[in-house]
Amino acid sequence: MLQAGIHNPTFFSVPALEAAYTSCEEWLTALQGYIKDNIAFTKQYIAEHMPELKIIEPEGTYLLWIDCWAVSRRESDLVDWIQEKARVSVSYGTSFGSGGEGFIRVNIAAPRGIIQEGLARMASAYPLNR
Repeated sequence: MLQAGIHNPTFFSVPALEAAYTSCEEWLTALQGYIKDNIAFTKQYIAEHMPELKIIEPEGTYLLWIDCWAVSRRESDLVDWIQEKARVSVSYGTSFGSGGEGFIRVNIAAPRGIIQEGLARMASAYPLNR
């Protein structure tokens, strides 16, 4: 297990890993459906409340990239809007390289209520609604 990055597995980690790989197909299918629905919800919410933002269609992940160029290409402006005013935590594109300026990354593998609350906070502080 050392090659996988698990240096000191707990007593429960090995049986949990075995169960995940051998007995959890139904759970995984349900999770994939839930994430797909969260993506659809997020796309619809943004289209209705912050239509200038563009979601990059995900390719098999629960992380959505959102193009915020309509608001600003400067991370400091996005931090002011999202982190300071809306009080929402996202990943800013610049942490992934200079090509990420003006983009955010949002984790949508969460309960729908949390996603909805975060999006509502962003929409209430959305600079283009003023």
